[in-house]
Amino acid sequence: MTMGWWIVGHERVVAQLRRGLAERTLAHAYLFVGPPNVGKTSLVLNLAQALNCDGTVETRPCGTCEHCRRILAGTHPDVALISPLPDEKSRGRTKTEIGIDQMRDLQAQAARFPAFGAWRVFVVSPAERMSDEAANSLLKTLEEPPGHVLIALLAAEELRWPTVVSRCQRLELRPVAARDIEARLAGEANPERTREIARLARGSIGWAIDACAREEALSERDGRVEGLLALGRASLQERFSFAARLADQFRRQREPVLHLLALWRELWRDVLLLVAGRDEDVINHKHIEELRRAADRCSLAQAGDFLHRLREAAGQLSANASPQLALEVLMLRLPASR
Repeated sequence: MTMGWWIVGHERVVAQLRRGLAERTLAHAYLFVGPPNVGKTSLVLNLAQALNCDGTVETRPCGTCEHCRRILAGTHPDVALISPLPDEKSRGRTKTEIGIDQMRDLQAQAARFPAFGAWRVFVVSPAERMSDEAANSLLKTLEEPPGHVLIALLAAEELRWPTVVSRCQRLELRPVAARDIEARLAGEANPERTREIARLARGSIGWAIDACAREEALSERDGRVEGLLALGRASLQERFSFAARLADQFRRQREPVLHLLALWRELWRDVLLLVAGRDEDVINHKHIEELRRAADRCSLAQAGDFLHRLREAAGQLSANASPQLALEVLMLRLPASR
């Protein structure tokens, strides 16, 4: 059974939260900002355990009491995750936003005393996907929070509502060091595999744990890498077909597409490093030859420009731009074989 604060990395943030618990000075609303899979959800669940744990102040969270076990299992009645819901009108798709009805439900639950524990904890993730109406509705609760409620907003990027941000205590979670990830994975796979996973994770502890648990994770990643690098040799028609398939997938499920774009950015960071002659800093050594071929096709300025275009496309998709248009423009900007 998991006991204590089981978060990997983020020692500064954990120390701040533990101090707030001990001194009873925790804020009623937190904004946790950090890249995907960096450990935001795990940290908040650990905090929810500490708030509701039956142990003493010194031992919370104990990890063994019913509160701790049910929070970890996702069955605690006072801990709620608010995320975009499945779209009932479109089978297999998820709504693009966290809607106002979900925030109204949060308000109604927050007004009631906890059903089982000492605190109600609401986790809004990803918080940047709230609609404007939902954010305005949440603001009412943030302005007058009940004493038994803690609200945690989890975001991969800065929120666009200054009034919401101003009523939260902002804590930044940075990528976890590769040595800390490797130490966490020790004993779960052979040392060579854990070392490779820790290097490829780029600070995403959640991805690393999943990759270590699933034998096929690295081969799946290799397949995605090869597919992305092959686009540089593809015709414009083939690239547009890829953009269409990706846009259709994005309409059904956004996160895998955003993760793919993040992987593509990582690859073009490697390309940029190769063009700049910094071969020793490349992350994806296994694909070094194909990365070199991509580097040979472009100048430093072109590699930097496409890296910028990848960030721009991800931002446009997150802002609900037309996915096919954003991705087709990206394909036109891709330095490709002639």
